[in-house]
Amino acid sequence: MLVWLVLAGWCGLRAGEISRLRDESVIETDEGIFLRVDGKGGKERIVPVPEEIAPIVRGSMRPGAWFRTPSGRATPPRYISRETSQYLQSLGLPYVLHQLRHRFGTQHYRLCRDIRQTQELMGHGSPATTALYTLVAPGAMKSMKRLGKTFPKLAPDTRAA
Repeated sequence: MLVWLVLAGWCGLRAGEISRLRDESVIETDEGIFLRVDGKGGKERIVPVPEEIAPIVRGSMRPGAWFRTPSGRATPPRYISRETSQYLQSLGLPYVLHQLRHRFGTQHYRLCRDIRQTQELMGHGSPATTALYTLVAPGAMKSMKRLGKTFPKLAPDTRAA
């Protein structure tokens, strides 16, 4: 659960992109970890993983598809979306996974003030689409900050589900 929330909220991934992550999706360089994301419409993009999030991402890496059903098949996007939404609601947060992607777009744009850079990281074909993601209701960001306090402390070798 933790890695799904982090990938959406701190890397801007969609549920479908999370479900398609594989061992070959990771690029490690001297500059850090990057994800080769198989995006919407078959468009590939490279997304940096924030240094603070890298241990969580490393903990989810495994051969083949990172996330699997009990039968061994790759976890479908709908399952990831449904489970994360139910988890957020169980915490009293009225959000769905895709709103964490909005959070990413908003926060990235606030930090860099570059709509094109934010567009590229989110995998949008148009900056007009990205602009919609950078707008959040005034009270929403305050309550979204509570989400970070719900993340469990991870042991060094803990694998997030």
